[in-house]
Amino acid sequence: MRSAAGGDHRGSTGNLRPPWKPGESGNPKGRPKGTGLADRLRAILEKDDGRVADALVASATKAALKGDFRFWKEIVDRVDGPIKQRVEAEVRQIRVVYEDMEPPEDE
Repeated sequence: MRSAAGGDHRGSTGNLRPPWKPGESGNPKGRPKGTGLADRLRAILEKDDGRVADALVASATKAALKGDFRFWKEIVDRVDGPIKQRVEAEVRQIRVVYEDMEPPEDE
């Protein structure tokens, strides 16, 4: 790939580097607190002394009692926590990744 000036930029990653220095945030102010989806849902559920939340719980319970497995699972997961699942895997190659530390001297 050649630029308009005629230089060869194959394998170049210069345009992928962020304009800020390492350790410096690209968004120092971040999103204003209280504007996320969870905050908005929490505000709705707390309206009218929790009547909205109570209505949703009643609706989910009614659907679960009618046999809707999705609501049953959600209720059980919320009350008892989700069931832990065992995952087995065969690993043929291990790659060591060093984060925030120097690799050992012998490597």
